[in-house]
Amino acid sequence: MMLSACRNLAMLLIAGGAYATPATFEAQAPIQLQGNGPYYRLTLPMQAMLAAHDPTLADLRMTNASGENIPFSLIRQSGHNEQQQLHASLTPFPLHGDASNANEPLTVQVERNTSGTIVRVEQGQSQETKAAPIIGYLLDASKIDTPLISLDIEWDAAVTGFQRIEIQGSDDLQHWRSLTDGQLARLEFNGQRISQQRIELNGTKARYLRLLWRAPANAPSLSKVSLRYGDQAWQPAPTVWSPPMQATRSAQNELTLNLPRAIVIDQLDIQLPQTNTLLPVHIAGKYDTKQPWATLTNGVVYRVQQGNSEWTHTQLALTGQPLRSLRIHADERSGGFGQTPPTLRIGSTAYQVIFLARGNPPYQLQIGQPSLKTTALPINTLVPGWGSSQAPAIDSAVLGTMQHTTEPTKQTAFGLAEQIDWKRAALWAVLLVGVGILGGMVWQLTRTKPKNKS
Repeated sequence: MMLSACRNLAMLLIAGGAYATPATFEAQAPIQLQGNGPYYRLTLPMQAMLAAHDPTLADLRMTNASGENIPFSLIRQSGHNEQQQLHASLTPFPLHGDASNANEPLTVQVERNTSGTIVRVEQGQSQETKAAPIIGYLLDASKIDTPLISLDIEWDAAVTGFQRIEIQGSDDLQHWRSLTDGQLARLEFNGQRISQQRIELNGTKARYLRLLWRAPANAPSLSKVSLRYGDQAWQPAPTVWSPPMQATRSAQNELTLNLPRAIVIDQLDIQLPQTNTLLPVHIAGKYDTKQPWATLTNGVVYRVQQGNSEWTHTQLALTGQPLRSLRIHADERSGGFGQTPPTLRIGSTAYQVIFLARGNPPYQLQIGQPSLKTTALPINTLVPGWGSSQAPAIDSAVLGTMQHTTEPTKQTAFGLAEQIDWKRAALWAVLLVGVGILGGMVWQLTRTKPKNKS
C-alpha cells in the first residue's frame, strides 16, 4: 500500500511538472487589441523569439482573462513581388474609317511636339475620310517604359449596353500586334447600374496603343482614358532585430557570440564602431556547443567616410537555420577588428500570430517552456476562406512589454538571462525526498528479524 501511494505521488508530481501554466512560462506580455475583431494579427518582436525554448515557437500560448487557451496560427512571413502602380491620363485621338473594314491597316499622319508626345493625328485630307465614323482611338504611351497594367475608359453617360473592343500595340505606329480583346459595359435598370470600364493589359509593353471597336456603328465617343502602369518590385520579408550584443573576443581577429538557446537567424548585423573600416569576414555557426563549426557565409562589411557622405554595408544574409553560437573571423590583412570590437545584432524573419479573440480580455501571450508541443492551428483551419475575398477581416493587435516570470540565475556574454524553472525543480526535489523515505522504510524492514517462538 505504501509503495502504491508513493508511485501515485510520483506520477502526480511528474504530471504537474509537465503541465504548462502561465506561471511556468519564462515570459509573458499583454496583447492590446485595435479594431472590432474577432480576428487579430500581431507581429512577434525579437524579445519573444529569444524567450522561446523551441526555435519553431512550439511553446507559444495565448490566453484570455479566464486563463483559457485561445486558438491561433503562426505564419512566418516571406518575401513577395509587389506591383508598383502609377496612373497616367492619355488623350484619345479618334480614328476614322470604314465601319465594314475596321480591322484594315490605318494610314495616319502624326504630329509630335518637341518632347516626342503626339499632339495631333490626321488621316489624309479628303472630306470623305473626315466624315467617316469613328472606328477606334489612338493612345500615346511612349513616355512610359514600365509594363502596362490596365486601361480605365470613360464614355458618354447616355450610351448603355455592351461594347467589344480590340487593343493593339505598336512601337513605331506602322507595325501593330494584337494585345487583348476586352468588353466594356454600362447597364441601368430601376436606378441600379452595372459598369465595366477596365481592360486588363497584363503587363505588356508598347509605346502606342490602338483601340478598335468591334461594332463601330454602335460605339460611344470616349471622354477620358486612364492608364495604370508599373513594374513589380521584390519586397523582402520583414526582419525583427535583437538589441546590440557584445560578443566574446575568442582570438585576435575572432569574435564568438553564444546565445542562451538556439534561434533561427536569417541576418547578422556587424556594427562597426570606427569609420574607414573594411573587413572581409568568415561567418560560422553551430546549433549545439558540442557540434563542430559549420561555414554559413563569407562577405565584406565596411564603413567608409568621405566628406559629408558615408557608405556602409554591415548586414549579411545567413542560412536561416537554428543556431546557438556564431563565430566571426576577420581577415587580418585589412587590419582586423581593431581595439574596439564591433557589437552584433541578430535578425530573424518576422513571425505573425493570427488569433481568434475567444472569451473576455485582457489577452496574454506566454512563451518559454521546454518540451511543449505546438498548439498552433493551420491558418486555413483558423480562418474560414483564408486567402479569398470571402475570408473575414483581420484587425491589428500589438504586443505589450515582455515581462520575465522566472528568476534569472546566469548571465550570458551579452546580458541575457538563462532561466531555471523553480517550480519544476521543487516538484522533483519533493519526489526524490519521497523516494528516499520509501527506501529507508524498506531498508528498516529488511533489517528487522522476527522473534523465534518457544
